[in-house]
Amino acid sequence: MVNLKILSNNIKLRSQKRKKRRKKKLDLNRTNAEIKDAIVIKAENISVAYNIKKETFLALKNVSFQINEGEVIGIIGHNGAGKSTLCKVLTNILAVDEGKITVNGETTSLLGYGTGFNAQLTGSDNIFLNGMLLGIPKQRVEKDYSEIVNFSGLEKFIDKPVKEYSSGMKARLGFSIAATLQPDIFIIDEALSTGDAAFKQKASEKIQDMMEKAKAVIIVSHSMSFVEKVCTRAIWFERGQIKFDGDPKEAVNQYMMEVDSKE
Repeated sequence: MVNLKILSNNIKLRSQKRKKRRKKKLDLNRTNAEIKDAIVIKAENISVAYNIKKETFLALKNVSFQINEGEVIGIIGHNGAGKSTLCKVLTNILAVDEGKITVNGETTSLLGYGTGFNAQLTGSDNIFLNGMLLGIPKQRVEKDYSEIVNFSGLEKFIDKPVKEYSSGMKARLGFSIAATLQPDIFIIDEALSTGDAAFKQKASEKIQDMMEKAKAVIIVSHSMSFVEKVCTRAIWFERGQIKFDGDPKEAVNQYMMEVDSKE
């Protein structure tokens, strides 16, 4: 006969293990940096337009703001609100069509890292390619090469073509490349998809260290509790424009009221 007590205990143990595994996620804290008067980013009436099916779509419309040294800015809003376009402008991927953007420092984005990989090249070759796309001098990539490979944990696969990599392996290598930059201005997507839980924890610790050292941090997030916990200020984007800019809790409250009113 089946011992029901032993069976029940085994089920409880499995459930506890699953709960423990779920807890391993990106876990960052509010930085202790002092907010200074020095301006790191200044946007003056910037606009960015896309041509879609012979129609002009304004992704950003006359957006103005400034970010001072020491600030941790949360960017919130629905999909298509202009968040990703703003990050591409800040990292020089896109140029503004109108207005002026001033960035005083080197920017690094951990948004969609690994997307610049060439599937036919090896992981090693892609380190240099991705570094070039991120604006890292070749000498600096050569200097940090061993650190990049070791951090990714892909030593055995680094000389194989990237087309043989899983999506998790590509994400790990892309993260490891971007994370070596130690940027002045750090742009991050809180929802890291870096594969296994152990690497996520290592990535979290690395990001926290980079946040502490950066002049300013910009976090694009759909997690309202995350923005309230980590950020010193939040900017809510709606249809390419700033709808609120200020205290994170107030930004989240107003945003959630808007979301609830539409449901």
